[in-house]
Amino acid sequence: MREGFARKTLLIKPLGKGETGRLRVRKKDVVAFFVTANPNVIASQVRQFYVYPPDFYLIGRIMIEDKEIEQASGDLLDDKYQDGLEQMLVREDNVWLTLARQAAPTDNDLFFFNTFTPTVFSEMRTQVARWGIPVTTAILAFDLWNDRCGSTASDRVN
Repeated sequence: MREGFARKTLLIKPLGKGETGRLRVRKKDVVAFFVTANPNVIASQVRQFYVYPPDFYLIGRIMIEDKEIEQASGDLLDDKYQDGLEQMLVREDNVWLTLARQAAPTDNDLFFFNTFTPTVFSEMRTQVARWGIPVTTAILAFDLWNDRCGSTASDRVN
């Protein structure tokens, strides 16, 4: 079964019954990106302690033909459930990609380097961690990874 990329890189917290979705903001005066019901992406300036993101829904269509029901083995419902789940995960990944593209021009502290070494990566990780964000996953461009693989043996991490 396919696992969604968005679920691997983002923090997901299912809401309990009667619970309101809210996120605590550790650093004020930042830009946050919200997905609305459309799902359009809206950038907002955040200056308060909590953000209440709007709800949005992911919809999948599961189609079963009568002929398929007649000819299928007993695993048809499980197969269709897996198909529907995959549709939802693909849609989540598409929303994640839209958010990432919208956030790309957002300003952060600039980092200049000639070669992507473990030291440079560690400094970037430390910068993100000081914002109070747990650093558990990194997303790298292929050209950076090629730079990393092409560096000298003394720069490599074992």
